[in-house]
Amino acid sequence: MEAACRRALEIGALGYGSVKSILSTGLDRAGDDEAHTPSLPADHAHIRGPQYYAAARNGTSPNRKES
Repeated sequence: MEAACRRALEIGALGYGSVKSILSTGLDRAGDDEAHTPSLPADHAHIRGPQYYAAARNGTSPNRKES
């Protein structure tokens, strides 16, 4: 019951029906692996960093990293 309530709080589902659904589907017993979403690598060709926006504000051509 506590795990179901904890899971309900995490997803913002605070009603009785939501907790009941979590219990009936077994989501209270699901591991934390499902809750984590994979993140992008910090250095990725399609991610613009602060240098890009600083150059754009200054009116210069932003340097682009090629991978």
